[in-house]
Amino acid sequence: MGSMYTMGTELCPYNGDDGVAAAVDEMEDECLSDSEMVASVREALRASTMGELDDSYWQLSSVFDPTKTDLGPDEEALLVAFLRGLAGSISVIDVEHHKPLINSVLQMSIWNYGCYAGDALVDFVVLLATDGKYREACLDMLVCNFMPPRKIHHSRWIFRKKEVLDRVHSALHAIADLAPLACVQLLQIILHRMPPMHFPKEMIAIYVESMLKLEKSVIGEYVGTEILMALMDRLVDYDVEIKPEDIPHDDSSKGIFDMELEDVEENRDDFGGFGTQGTRQRELVLKNSVYAQKLDMLMVITFEHLKSCADDGRLVKFVMFYACSLDPEHCGITFADLLTDMFLYERDPLSRIISVAYLSSFLSRGKFLPTSLVVGILQSLVLELLPII
Repeated sequence: MGSMYTMGTELCPYNGDDGVAAAVDEMEDECLSDSEMVASVREALRASTMGELDDSYWQLSSVFDPTKTDLGPDEEALLVAFLRGLAGSISVIDVEHHKPLINSVLQMSIWNYGCYAGDALVDFVVLLATDGKYREACLDMLVCNFMPPRKIHHSRWIFRKKEVLDRVHSALHAIADLAPLACVQLLQIILHRMPPMHFPKEMIAIYVESMLKLEKSVIGEYVGTEILMALMDRLVDYDVEIKPEDIPHDDSSKGIFDMELEDVEENRDDFGGFGTQGTRQRELVLKNSVYAQKLDMLMVITFEHLKSCADDGRLVKFVMFYACSLDPEHCGITFADLLTDMFLYERDPLSRIISVAYLSSFLSRGKFLPTSLVVGILQSLVLELLPII
């Protein structure tokens, strides 16, 4: 799991599995308590800061290997012990001298480890995020864990989905409680990390579910609208990729969302075989069928979420904004004019407040609206409010 906020270059050289084995043997021989482990880790970190890279530091580095995922019970117990030791040594971590070590920890995926190691990893990340120098990297690490590593098969991670994501979201809320401004950083990372359109459908779904879970939480009070708008933009992106001429018409009873991928594969040879124009046309249909399936999936996830939030009007707002983005020349302008007229001519104070609130949100995020329309509406509002000011 890479990080766009990586804080170091490469992990310091170490003796690989021999270093881990030595650490396991030493731990079993000495049976260190938690306090002794913290003291041992602190001493290794202090020594490395002074340029004394002894065996203790190499062992510490070898344990935090993000490429090693299939840990045995002893190795996982060692990882937990060192993570707790590192968490107790936050105050002696140096941003320059310990970059490779911290970077390797933040590249570790919670999905690869058991409950105890997952908890220890999350606890360390939350504590590390209290230092502003590391906060962005910690948030990025947690957002990367919205999705499991792609090498883990769906049948494996689906059973751990709730367990892992509960840890991730708990950590994000803990960081937001400690530093409310972290929500701004978090939003930018979430938008940057949104999976590309070609990603597997399951990966896109699990990422969007985490986005919407944040939107519904306390964090959503700060970034919820931006999350919904980003999701709406992605829905439009998928919709644009599905063109009417790319939809097969050989079966009029089969809609775009009903087309099965198996149908395309089974009939592949009927369209001229590999390398022919017929095959290329059918492959284009297959591609757009995948986009249609992803659009359908995201619409279901989004509306299920908004339905659960229907009491605060988010469902109506989202539907209107999405419809206007698809037809800005007619629906978008009509909706903006309607809200303006409600504010200018409606006598009920509550209706005026609601209409101008919708209008302000719509104008600020409706990038598809023509500038002349926005300027005209703002002029009308200013003239209406001028006598009151």
